[in-house]
Amino acid sequence: MAMIGFADFPFAAAIDHERALLDRVAGGAADRALSFWTTEACLVAPRNLTVRPGFAAAAALLAADGMRVHERDTGGDLMPQGPGIVNVTLVFATPAAAQLSIAEAYDALCRPIEALLARHGVAARRGPVPGAFCDGAHNIAVGSGKLAGTAQRWRRGRDGRTTILAHAAIICAGDLDAPAAAANRLYAACGLDRRVNPALHLRLFDLPGFGPETLATELAAAFGEKAD
Repeated sequence: MAMIGFADFPFAAAIDHERALLDRVAGGAADRALSFWTTEACLVAPRNLTVRPGFAAAAALLAADGMRVHERDTGGDLMPQGPGIVNVTLVFATPAAAQLSIAEAYDALCRPIEALLARHGVAARRGPVPGAFCDGAHNIAVGSGKLAGTAQRWRRGRDGRTTILAHAAIICAGDLDAPAAAANRLYAACGLDRRVNPALHLRLFDLPGFGPETLATELAAAFGEKAD
């Protein structure tokens, strides 16, 4: 499926891209940065999972079967990536005297996406979907299905400012059966009892009014930007 208007990176380049955006805002070259991108089919793991016994051997077996596992900078849990998943990276800095909560930082990321859904008549909620990929309190869900996962990374500067990278991965299209099976193999190899149920997710392009031709423009407008 062609995802018109989105940058398409190999995963290592995507991580470098996010780091560069964080450096740019933290260094004072910009107060805000926004990027929409896609990447290859893979699983992405937080660092605290990659250090568990059994992880490296299981990840090597998955890679041999065509499902590479990459490490990311933000926290959370296993999350799939692929051509049908659109990533939103928002980086912004707070003034030195500002006291921003984690929930308020998630608001900056989630509210524009929720407003875009509302304009299409889709009522979203924020909250957990137990059994979904990378479940958390700041998922964007519609009904009982998880639509997007979110994560954050904070960097505190010597000048007293805090720079926040907030990330959303929006499931737009594609089949999650294969990545869910791979994730469950990885959890089992690491001695964890967590399991992913692909039926607990929904796809944006299955909702009314959404399609790959216009999504980049609509997302940019929701965040107050113009698509390239």
